[in-house]
Amino acid sequence: MRVKYHHLPESRTVSRLSKWLRRSPLIQIVFGVLVGYSLTSTFRWEESVHDVADKILTVVKSHNDSSPIPDFFLRCVVMIERKTQKPTSFTSALAEGWTRRCNETIFYTNSKNVAKVVKDLNVVLIDSPLGPFHWQFYKAVVDHAAKTPVSWTLVADEMLFVMVENLRKSLADMEPTKPIVVGRIMESRYPDLISSLMASFFPLINWRSVSVEAGVVFSNGAVDAMVRNWDTGFLDPRSTGRALFSCAQSMGVQLVDPVDEDGSHLFHDKNMKSLIGKKYPDRHEGHGEKSCCSEHAATFGGMSYKEQRVAEYANYHVRVFGNEGTHEYVPTTTVKPTTKAAASPKKAASTEAKKNVTAKV
Repeated sequence: MRVKYHHLPESRTVSRLSKWLRRSPLIQIVFGVLVGYSLTSTFRWEESVHDVADKILTVVKSHNDSSPIPDFFLRCVVMIERKTQKPTSFTSALAEGWTRRCNETIFYTNSKNVAKVVKDLNVVLIDSPLGPFHWQFYKAVVDHAAKTPVSWTLVADEMLFVMVENLRKSLADMEPTKPIVVGRIMESRYPDLISSLMASFFPLINWRSVSVEAGVVFSNGAVDAMVRNWDTGFLDPRSTGRALFSCAQSMGVQLVDPVDEDGSHLFHDKNMKSLIGKKYPDRHEGHGEKSCCSEHAATFGGMSYKEQRVAEYANYHVRVFGNEGTHEYVPTTTVKPTTKAAASPKKAASTEAKKNVTAKV
């Protein structure tokens, strides 16, 4: 839907606004609060890598490198927005890369051109001007994908690279019937003093979030609990990361930020180049720091399609003498790309529905 805006001349607008604000100090305070809330709830602020200690689950290494890879059903949802440059290059790299190790892969996009060009993949067109970092878009994607229940659903953007074998092992000891959301839990980038002041001015706003760039995994129990009622609290955040955190808290869903036995995170919102190239706070408080990274890392965000192809080749096609190399997981049960997604988010998903359908937000 297009909305036309009729603007007054700038000088007249400023003059009227100034007169209106000078009428009462109370109006000024209310106006400031409203502007502050709009900015903090709409925009995705740069976040730090400070950890939320009470939301971290340490995953003790219970599987050795040669142990069988868990064979539960993993659905992979990849969101591609219209602003993405060379989207078909991303879909090609993803289709030939890590998504092959998922039992089912669905691509969601708000670009009609992408939906038309990518004809051999399972694509759903979301009729919305919004993107993955807007809560309404993200919620519509999860609602649509969740019509058919599966054990675990990974929701990612097109720039995420996933070590599916490591992801499966990190989820192996969690019960998919319980409400669990797994990902990278972040808090505000602001120093403690500024954070305290901001919290004082805006006490009802949540400054913690779930990183969209690092990928988010929903258990079937979490989908059941959250999709029934996306409760994000009294003030509804528009940013996906904060809305996810608020909704999980409101609905009693367990938030898990997995780390290995050395304290290194398994989910990363940064790409491999930035992690390896400089020191990156990869460990939570009390375990110190190291340059990079867990041997059991599951996700890396912000990777171009070229970087994803390099990572795919290095991980699965390079063999070192004297080393058996990576044990690639091959799903025993898959939903083929020719299998179509649901015709509407309002109808139950079916593996026999029509291709390139449109879901409205």
